[in-house]
Amino acid sequence: MSQGRSGRTKRRLLEHLGEQPASLLEANDFRLLVKDKWRWCRSSPQRVDFVEIMFADVKGFVPASLSSASMSLLAGVFVKGIPHPMGARFAGVDGLSADSVSSSHFQLTAKAGRLLGVLQKPEYWYVDPFGWLSKPVAASVTKALKSQIFPWFQNFGQLRKVFEDTKQRFEANRQRNVVIGVQSPSLVLGFLAAQLGEKEDAKKYLRSARLMRNPAYEIDKSRPELLYGNISEEIDAAMERAGQSER
Repeated sequence: MSQGRSGRTKRRLLEHLGEQPASLLEANDFRLLVKDKWRWCRSSPQRVDFVEIMFADVKGFVPASLSSASMSLLAGVFVKGIPHPMGARFAGVDGLSADSVSSSHFQLTAKAGRLLGVLQKPEYWYVDPFGWLSKPVAASVTKALKSQIFPWFQNFGQLRKVFEDTKQRFEANRQRNVVIGVQSPSLVLGFLAAQLGEKEDAKKYLRSARLMRNPAYEIDKSRPELLYGNISEEIDAAMERAGQSER
């Protein structure tokens, strides 16, 4: 697909997304942040929710079986009181280091329906090079918001349940230090534990995050040795709040 045609197809898709799907988000207190990325956010006392799309050519190439205008639907939750999952600092929504799904602690990629999805890549909606599927894709996105994204957001109304579920999945795969859909699980679990008054868990997980080495340091010694060295003060403060200071 040529760049000109790709741009026209994407604009056509965005126009249709700006109808029923956008109205649904606005009705649920979301506001549009970035129009060409169809990025939305919603702020509440405990968290910031994000919804956005990602086109298949976001990395400069198009995976097989997709067009450049094919898209995925992403959601993210940034929990207030927890630093950026990679320790970054910038002023985003509400002055927090949060501006997108990629900066969120918790992430979800919706699954496209069988009719408009791609068999080998179920997280993508297929959009043909001419954009003829734009309208049905937008209608499918509306359904995915109702059936997948909004119910997922509701889970975060009870942070203790989120903590317990994340902890269970993390401990089941502790050696890999990975939880699907959770960025930097040790950091997230430690801060959640501190917020919830779980002192022993706060100590364990925050200490683990505090000492985590930066993989980039092994390649370039000019990089920080500790992954979260630039937010060490926040980590120590969270440990103090939990009554388990490492100082």
